[in-house]
Amino acid sequence: MLEGFPDKKTDPVHEVVQEPPGDPSQAVQQVANSEAAPLECADYDLQNYPIAELLRYPEFKVIWRDVRIEIPCVTVVLTLPILQIRWSRIELYAYTRHPKNLGNLVESAIIQCIWEAAVAGAVIGS
Repeated sequence: MLEGFPDKKTDPVHEVVQEPPGDPSQAVQQVANSEAAPLECADYDLQNYPIAELLRYPEFKVIWRDVRIEIPCVTVVLTLPILQIRWSRIELYAYTRHPKNLGNLVESAIIQCIWEAAVAGAVIGS
């Protein structure tokens, strides 16, 4: 007999929830720092590259609120629906962490690799 669904696997390093939603580059910074912590990359440069917004969708929620209407000698309480809307989005970011003293040629090669990999991942993954 089926006793339910297994719990969703979590990825505490790459899954960042910001409440309230904030700047995505801060989430990328948090992921990059948590990945670099065991490597002891203290004197390294962190670069963020926003690649694309992959998906943007609305989320809807109806909440019920009591509204009190006072008429002389009578108070009426109505429960009314209130629609709440928020927009969620999934964005693709790339980041690098490399030694600060790299030359421009090596750094431009890293950036070229990032863009090629990101575009290939976005095209193939969609």
